[in-house]
Amino acid sequence: MNTRLSSPMRRHDLPRFSVSKLGEYSEAVSPFRRQTLIREQKFPDDFIVAYYAPARRAIVGALSGDPNAVPKALAGLASKRASATTDWEAKQISSNLEALAAFVAGTWPTLSRAKLLPTRIGQPKLEIAGVQVSVEPDLLIVMPNKVGGSEVGLVKLYIVKSHPLGDHGGSLAASVCHQWAIANAALAGSVTHKQIYVLDIFRGRSFAAPKAFKQRMNDASAACREIATQWPSISKQLS
Repeated sequence: MNTRLSSPMRRHDLPRFSVSKLGEYSEAVSPFRRQTLIREQKFPDDFIVAYYAPARRAIVGALSGDPNAVPKALAGLASKRASATTDWEAKQISSNLEALAAFVAGTWPTLSRAKLLPTRIGQPKLEIAGVQVSVEPDLLIVMPNKVGGSEVGLVKLYIVKSHPLGDHGGSLAASVCHQWAIANAALAGSVTHKQIYVLDIFRGRSFAAPKAFKQRMNDASAACREIATQWPSISKQLS
């Protein structure tokens, strides 16, 4: 069976985008793909949003210092796959197992001196050119500096199998995360671009925020203006 429980349709009347999808949008060559991304953000599917939740929780746990987080999740998901009742459920479990395997095989920034603190859902959004951009960092980085204070950054996980982030999209997403941290995390210490990371889990790639972020933020603003202009005309059904 390929069926899954239907989720209630939600609609966002005002333009809003996740930082991960904004990175994707900035690299999308096809107008159809760009419209699809806007549609997915305007009419979000709760099942898609939560699709990689098990892998995300385990990866956050591992990065936070729990060596058992990923092995425990792998064992639990393997057990659930054996008792899956629908093809969709089995596919979701298999995708999460693949994501965790990719994380284990990847090479990630060394943050041994840092405290990595999980964050709560519902963080403030960053307004860019009329679009509310949701960053929702997965981890806050607090790193001691040489003068007795703290440097602050964040980790944002990108767990998407079908659309890898390229250099431009990854750098743009990291730049937006940097601006979000300046606006929302400065009380914890000195925000530095050196500790802002977007991790593309399936590709095993990490993108650090560039020191020179003006061009990336100009690109983000241009993308958001385009999104805001098209938002009212985007309908649930493909036209």
